[in-house]
Amino acid sequence: MTGMRAAVLYGKKDIRIEEVEKPSAGPGEVVVQIKAVGICGSDVHYYEEFRMGKTYEMVEPQILGHEPSGIVVETGEGVTGIKPGDRVAVEPGETCGCCRHCKSGHYNLCGDVRFLSTPGNKGAFAEYLVIGADMVFPIPDRMSYEVASLSEPLSVGIHACELAEVKPGDRLMILGGGPIGIMAAAAALAFGVTDITLGDIQENRLQFAREHCHVKHTVNTGELKTEEIVERFTGGEGFDCVIETSGAPVADYMSVDLVRKGGRISLVGIPKDEAVQFHIFDIIDKEVTLKGVFRYANSYPLAIQILDSRVIDFDAVITKRFELEETAEAMDFALNHKMESVKTVIVNAK
Repeated sequence: MTGMRAAVLYGKKDIRIEEVEKPSAGPGEVVVQIKAVGICGSDVHYYEEFRMGKTYEMVEPQILGHEPSGIVVETGEGVTGIKPGDRVAVEPGETCGCCRHCKSGHYNLCGDVRFLSTPGNKGAFAEYLVIGADMVFPIPDRMSYEVASLSEPLSVGIHACELAEVKPGDRLMILGGGPIGIMAAAAALAFGVTDITLGDIQENRLQFAREHCHVKHTVNTGELKTEEIVERFTGGEGFDCVIETSGAPVADYMSVDLVRKGGRISLVGIPKDEAVQFHIFDIIDKEVTLKGVFRYANSYPLAIQILDSRVIDFDAVITKRFELEETAEAMDFALNHKMESVKTVIVNAK
């Protein structure tokens, strides 16, 4: 067996660096030497609870990580357009390609998706990863691997903006100043939106947004009532679009109060409780378009372009870097410093 190092999760807060079998490329596949992997909130959930909600439960040791970038080192039979030495970002979900969702371009809804680091699907906290060649996308030589790893969360922000139909001239409210909220702001700026208000209850996150994300306004949503926010930033009309990224039930509830009549809401954040209250009468009376956001589709090329455009300070988004051998420490940091950090990244210098 040709081995490689990997960080394997055995149970709650139990990550071990082990030697596992190095993958090889089959037909239509490539092997990527991983150079950077962002830690997602879902990785932290798995690390803390060995599960995420009621749907995703680990039943065996698992390699986490689904925000990778790296270098192609091997290509399988039939692969064209990608060669060893190419620097790439890796889209983490391989789908069946045959169902109605895949055929219609909404492959993020495929029921047979194999998504990195979910139960039964190995992730990228390792030296190497094998994946379909159509899931890797070249990145510019000037782009760092750490920034390239932001392609995944930025794709979520892009999809949220697409579903909310954001456009130039809109007044947009983003609820939540964590990684996805920041990426939604970056996507909206790239889409031509200049009137962006970002709300959070953590002052340090609002400060980060002011300094690095070019939002027009920030607001502490724990200090002002929704009607006060609407009056101050929209003259009482309401926001054209609201993107909720925090997962706080109160923020879901607020989104309906914040949006104008005929406005659009994208719900990204996943609350701990499955049931969330809404004012149904207000949704009907305002004729609000309310959409859930599940991952993304067809967004990686655009994400890479936006990252390269530096529409916000993407380098500042990377709060802290850890080596692969320090994955347990990195997960502890991401778990215990949620409010004062943005994105923690595992890097592989070898």
